[in-house]
Amino acid sequence: MTVNTAVAAGRVGLRRTVEWALPVVALVAAWEALARARGSIFLPPPSEVLQRVWEGYLAGSGDEGHALFTQHLIPSLGRMFAGYWLAVVLGVAGGVLFGLSRTAREYVQPLLDFGRAVPPPMLLGIFLIVFGVEDLPKILLIAFGSVWPILFNTMDGVAGVSQVKLDAGAIHGSRGFDRIRRVIIPGASPSMFAGFRISLSIALILMVITEFVAAKNGLGYTLLRSTRSFDYVEMWAALSVVAVLGVVLNAVLVVVERRLLAWHARDGARV
Repeated sequence: MTVNTAVAAGRVGLRRTVEWALPVVALVAAWEALARARGSIFLPPPSEVLQRVWEGYLAGSGDEGHALFTQHLIPSLGRMFAGYWLAVVLGVAGGVLFGLSRTAREYVQPLLDFGRAVPPPMLLGIFLIVFGVEDLPKILLIAFGSVWPILFNTMDGVAGVSQVKLDAGAIHGSRGFDRIRRVIIPGASPSMFAGFRISLSIALILMVITEFVAAKNGLGYTLLRSTRSFDYVEMWAALSVVAVLGVVLNAVLVVVERRLLAWHARDGARV
């Protein structure tokens, strides 16, 4: 990369950062001005919210120190990632299986459509009754709600792998599991990553919802507790942490997708 190219790339990156940051700064400034003008306890200024986030989740100062980070954020992330990765494993495995077999796909399609149509929050009570009130029902419900985009996107991606790629893999000796690993999965990976990103958002939402009932910690528990105790600064702080988590996790997944699927972008550019 030449110096001119690096400078041009830096300018593009700076411009994109500014374009992204300006609406955020404008929104925060408007929020601050409105909150100061109204003086409502229900809409605290973002400066107070950020101070609470800093003290509770980052700096470790104040009466509780890192309590909000260690007792609520970490357990929430643990449950969310456990459910999400379970959904990834089951969704990819089932998507590959049903994508490869049209007979199996047609046989289970009604059951899959029925499962996808059931709103996961409606099953929270059933999961708590069946699996107890600890972390297991929360993890399983997150997995249940998150698995469907991964499953269907993987299934469609596998079924859509062109016969040309399959024949090319056969010519090079790809058979059985080796064909799945070297031909099927790469060919279906763009659809799979689309499912991963959708499911990540669902997992984050279900993480909060599952902590509204029979929970002793977590961001959802913090939201509910702060609302009931009229601590609206704490409520907005927890909401802000959830929002930032969603943005950061999605950005990380986008970076991973771009790195792993760089070959797909190059192939598309050549077409």
